[in-house]
Amino acid sequence: MLESKRGRVMPEYWPKRRFTRYPIVLPLLHRGKGPALASAGAGWTCDLSGGGARVRLAERLRPQDSLHLRFQTDVGSIEGDAQVVWIGAPDPQGGGVQHGVAFTNLPPDQLLPLRGVLTSQKPWWQPRNRLPVDVLVTCQFQRRPGPAFQGRTVNISRGGLMLVLPQVLSQGTALDVTLQTPAGPLTAAGTIVWADPRGRQTSEKLIRHGLSFTAATWSTSLALARFLANRR
Repeated sequence: MLESKRGRVMPEYWPKRRFTRYPIVLPLLHRGKGPALASAGAGWTCDLSGGGARVRLAERLRPQDSLHLRFQTDVGSIEGDAQVVWIGAPDPQGGGVQHGVAFTNLPPDQLLPLRGVLTSQKPWWQPRNRLPVDVLVTCQFQRRPGPAFQGRTVNISRGGLMLVLPQVLSQGTALDVTLQTPAGPLTAAGTIVWADPRGRQTSEKLIRHGLSFTAATWSTSLALARFLANRR
């Protein structure tokens, strides 16, 4: 084994990178392959390529561990097998441990959606990190009294979400938002970063807003990844 300057443990045989990486952050589920690797968990990609991914997981795996991965994209899930090729140090700020994984077996029907996600990336486009999700959300003001009110999500990413609300909120409004998921309520703090009161109202006269998460813990981020990656 070799250890890089960044503290990554890498097999000596691992070749130099041959694929372009794209900064695509997607939720994922993973489970070990083999009797010694029965554990399963959730995480997020940091970037993605045609040959593998850099992922952030809750636990530290071992070099050459074999995994089955399921990524959730904006056009559906991508599943296949991979092998751990390097391991980074724990992230004291973002949480989790970074790993490099190389794809070892992607079925033919999974290659096409992966290629579509990667080839859609252009320097002038936003990465495809947002997943279309329609769930009920309950909002509560953080800094002023008032009753809770409800809306619905339009899309969700690790960094925030788009939601539709029955009232216009000003930029900078701080909210606690609770998503109603099959596993139970999932709450995160966020700030309104934009509102579109005139341009994109829905048929129910709800108004679109963009909310950026401001204090999502690693455990909340993992719960969000698990919720998103399990959606069909």
